[in-house]
Amino acid sequence: MAPAWTLYSVRPESVEFWQGDKQRRHTRLVYLPSSDGWTRQLLWP
Repeated sequence: MAPAWTLYSVRPESVEFWQGDKQRRHTRLVYLPSSDGWTRQLLWP
């Protein structure tokens, strides 16, 4: 790594995915940390 570079570490509290649809039937998912790893929740629909 070059001496002038800066390294950042990110620890997310949640991760959200959004998938658009041409008919506006979008899908939203959120992943939350749990004791077993990550749990997924459907936000919409």
